[in-house]
Amino acid sequence: MTRRCIYCGTEKDLSKSDIIPDALTSAKIINPNVCRVAHNNKFSDMFENEVIEKLALITNELDVKSSKGNHYASYLASVIVDGTEYSTKMSTETELFKQKIMRSIDGKSIIGPIDKIKNIKGASDENVTEIDINQLEIEKKIVLDLSVFFGKSMYRLIAKIAFEWYCLNNSVTDKLSEFNSIINFITTGEGKNPVSIVGNEKIYHFFNQMMDMGSHTLISYVDEDASVNILVSLFGIAIYNVRLSDYVIPQCINNILFLTINVDAKKSYFKYSTLEEMEKEIENGFYQMGEFNGLKIMCPQNFNDVTMTNKMMYYSCNFNKKELNCCNDMDDKLLALIRKQLDQVLNISALTVRGLKRFVKEHREAIDKGIVFNPFGTNKKAIFMFYLIFICGKTGKKVQSFEDLTSFVKNKFSGKQIAISDEICEEMKQEMEAVEEYARIISQGAVIIENMKFD
Repeated sequence: MTRRCIYCGTEKDLSKSDIIPDALTSAKIINPNVCRVAHNNKFSDMFENEVIEKLALITNELDVKSSKGNHYASYLASVIVDGTEYSTKMSTETELFKQKIMRSIDGKSIIGPIDKIKNIKGASDENVTEIDINQLEIEKKIVLDLSVFFGKSMYRLIAKIAFEWYCLNNSVTDKLSEFNSIINFITTGEGKNPVSIVGNEKIYHFFNQMMDMGSHTLISYVDEDASVNILVSLFGIAIYNVRLSDYVIPQCINNILFLTINVDAKKSYFKYSTLEEMEKEIENGFYQMGEFNGLKIMCPQNFNDVTMTNKMMYYSCNFNKKELNCCNDMDDKLLALIRKQLDQVLNISALTVRGLKRFVKEHREAIDKGIVFNPFGTNKKAIFMFYLIFICGKTGKKVQSFEDLTSFVKNKFSGKQIAISDEICEEMKQEMEAVEEYARIISQGAVIIENMKFD
C-alpha cells in the first residue's frame, strides 16, 4: 500500500511527526505519514513553538527536556533576595548565583557571582558587598499566563495531536476527505474550531483517578450524535474535546482508544472497535473464585494487565459532550478550575526518579561541600527533594530503589500524592536538622539516587 501524507496526500518526503511535540513529553509517539516540509516542519513555526515557550515553566518543573537540546526550558521568574526583587530567565535554581548577574526591579542593585560583579566597570570595594546566600531569605515568584490554554495556537496543537493519534490507531495512510474540516483548521487556523475546553470538574476528577498528575491522556469516544471525538488532557491541567468527524468513518474501525503517558515516559494504552468488544474482554479478564452472601468473588486472570483498571473506568463513564460542559470562553469558573489543576501539578510532588537524579546532579557541588539547603529559603520543592535524598541516606539498604523510596513516602504520608505545604516542609527540615550529621547523610543518599535505574 502506498503511504501518503494525511494532511495533503503527497507521497513525497514523508517524515515522522511527533504527535505530541518532543519538548512537551518524555516519551515519543510517532505518526510516520506527515510530509516533512509543508506540514511537519511548518507546524513548529505556525503554532507549536509558541505553546512550548509559554509552557516552559511546566515542562521544566516536570523534568521534561526535548531530545533536540541539552537543557531544560527557561522561564521568566522574579527572585526576592533579602527583600529586594530581581527579574531573570532561568532553567534551574542552581545557576542563579553561580552564573547569572541579575538586576533588581527598581534598578538600584545587581546580584551575582562575586568575581563577575567585580569585573563590572565602576565596581569597587565601596559599592560591592560579598554576601552568603545560604544565610539570606530567598523567595522565587513565577506567574504563568493562563490565557495560553485558550489561545488559537493551543487549539491548533490540540487538534493536531488528536488527529494524528487517531489516524495512527486506525492505520490511516492517506488524506481522507472526511477530515477536511479539521485539516483546514490545523493547517491554516481558519474555519470552524473543532476544539473546546471541558468545564465539568467531575471529568477532571475522573482523569486524575486514571493517571498520575503531570501525565498526558488521550481518549476517543463516539458521542450520542454519532460524531467521533477525542479528549486530550494536557499535563492533567486542561482537558480538551476535539470533534474529529461528524460520523464514524468506515475506514476507521477503532473508536474506543486510550493512551496515557506519565512524566517518567511510561505508557498505558488500549484500543477497540466498539464498547461491546471491550466489555467482552473485561468479562473474560476475570474468573469466579467463590461466592459470599450471594455476591460473586471475582479475580483477574492476568495480574500484569495494568490497563484493566483503566478499561473498567472508561466503560463506567458515559462520555458525551453535554456532560463534559464544553466551552471556549475564558470565564472565571473555568479559569479557577484550570488554576486548581495547575497548582496540583506544580505543588503536589510527582515522585520521579528522573526528577531526583536531575536534582542531585544540579546540587552535587553544594552537597559535596556540605551545603544542602538554605534554612531561610522558601522553596518547598527543594526542601522536599533534599528530604527524599536524606531518607535514602538514613535508611541505607532499606531504600535502594525508586520503588522502595516511593513506598516509604506513601506509608509515611498516607497517600499517593503529597501536598508540599509549609507545615510539612517545616516538619521535614526539623527532622533533618535534628540529626547532627545530616549533611553527610544527604551525601550518602545522593550516591544511592545516582545509582538508581529507570526505564
